[in-house]
Parts: sequence; structure tokens; C-alpha cells
Amino acid sequence: MQSYNKKNIILGLCAACVIGVLPFIILRLMDQLWLMVAVDSTALVGAVLIGWYVIKSNKLRLASIILTALFLVTVVLVVNIKGPLLIYWFYPAMITGYFLLKPGEALIVNILAMFAVFPIINTQLFMIEQLSILFTITLVNVFSYIVFRSMAGHQDVLAQQATQDGLTGAGNRRLFDFHMEQFFSSATEQHTPLSLIILDIDNFKTINDTFGHAKGDEALSVILRLLSSRLRKFDTIYRLGGDEFAIVLSEASRNAAVTKAEELCRLVSSDQFCSDVNVTVSFGVAERHPDDEIKDLLARADRALYRAKEEGRNRVCADEASPLTF
Repeated sequence: MQSYNKKNIILGLCAACVIGVLPFIILRLMDQLWLMVAVDSTALVGAVLIGWYVIKSNKLRLASIILTALFLVTVVLVVNIKGPLLIYWFYPAMITGYFLLKPGEALIVNILAMFAVFPIINTQLFMIEQLSILFTITLVNVFSYIVFRSMAGHQDVLAQQATQDGLTGAGNRRLFDFHMEQFFSSATEQHTPLSLIILDIDNFKTINDTFGHAKGDEALSVILRLLSSRLRKFDTIYRLGGDEFAIVLSEASRNAAVTKAEELCRLVSSDQFCSDVNVTVSFGVAERHPDDEIKDLLARADRALYRAKEEGRNRVCADEASPLTF
């Protein structure tokens, strides 16, 4: 979800660049300032291309780096061409870096850009003017670094609270819904299989009633630990609510997902803690069809889980509908 906000920031800055620079291009064309027209036009075209790249690829990290470089290089060129009177453009360009990069990265990039404009300041301004510019640039960077560093820490905490289950540490339903959109998009673009496992603990209410809610909470944490121990690095697990979990297996067919679910079912059944409190788990497996929406895949996995319950629990059932050929 942070990536969603970063994408909006990048697109917003690209749009602001286009809207802000276009009038200057027109005015400089009228004044026949061809070099400045070339610099401004490059910035405008660059912003348009970066915005298009973000929309098409969703590669925000690379776009952030290129956009930061575009803004700072443009300002450095403008100051060197028109002189230090246009140094005020340097300030918004510096702050933009803190929105796009990590605070430490933005600070380093801004220091390098400051060295690039310093020669023109040093040769064309009085000492008091040079010191004023350097002092204000330093203040802007120090304050921006402190503020954005603090915001980054708070955002990490808030993001974790908003997307992580507080008891087990698994991703929550909100994160599941967000990630599923990305998984579906990737599977469509790359023509790769995508499988979903839905599972829940059998007779969980009985476990709570018999052993207490503290033991029930412990059972949830143990289940997550066991499941996570047998998943690949790029497999993801979520607690959807109560005693229900979801596992998303990228680049895995239904047969591969069934094999994995059976392995996990045996793992839970053989665990000592689970045996002591009579914990077993039922699994429903489904593979994405090319024409599926997220709700369709989820519904088929849910139906498979219900069938596993009806057939006696502590087992794996797969969706009976065969996926179409990709």
C-alpha cells in the first residue's frame, strides 16, 4: 500500500512538472532562448516518459531515482545557463528528492547537486550572498532529513499495524486483498500459474472451550510457524480472520499446490503440540483460470475447503474444475 502512495506521488510530480514547465517553454520560444527551450523541453518529455513508465511497469524504485535526477540536473543546468538568480528552483527540487528517495539517499544526492552549482555561485555572487545560499540550502536539507526520517519510521510502524495480524504476525485480510491484485496482474502478464490454498483449524471452538482461549491463540501461532517453515521464499501466508488462513503459491499449478498442502497437513498432524491439543487442519486448493477474478479463485478454494470438512476434516481437497491452458 505504500507503493500505491509512492506511485501517486511520482505521477503527481510528473504532472506538476509538465504543467509548471510548459508555460516557460512557450515564453522562451517567444524570446528565442533556444538553449533554455531545449533544457525545459527535455525535463517535460522526461516527466511524461517517467509517468508513462510507472503506469505501464509499476517499477517505482527506478522511476523515483530517474525523476529525482531529472529534477536536479535540470535545475543545475538552468542555474549554470541563466546564473545564480534562478537558484530558488534548487529548493523545491531538493525537497522533491525526500519524497522520492530514502532520506539518507536524498541528502547525499542533494549534497552532490550543491557541489555542481557552487562554482557558478562562487564566481558571480558576493561572499555574504554565497553564505546565505549555502546556509539556507543546508537548513532545508537538515530539516527535511529529520522530518522525513521521522515520518519513515512512523510509516513503517503504521504499515505493519495496518497489514499484519497482531497475534500471529501473518499478513492480514487487507494485505491479502492488496497482494492478490498484484499476483493476478503478474500471472496474467507472464502467463504463469497461480494457486491458492485456504485452510482452517478443525473444531477450533472446541479447542478454545476445552483448553482455554490462551491455548487457542497459541495454536494459531504454532500453525503459522509450521506452515511458514515449509513455504518457499516467495510464497505468502495470511490470516484471513478467526482460524482461517490463506497461502498464495506463485508459479505453482494445482497439482503442485495439492502436494504442498498435503505436506503441510501431515506436518501439522505430526507436531507434538498439535497432537496434545487435538489440532488438525483442513485444506482447500484451487488454481487460477485465465478468465478468473480474485473472487472466483477464492470461491473455488472455499468450496474445496468445505468439501474437506464434509469428508471428515484433516485432509486436502482440490477444486474439481480444471484450469484452461495458458
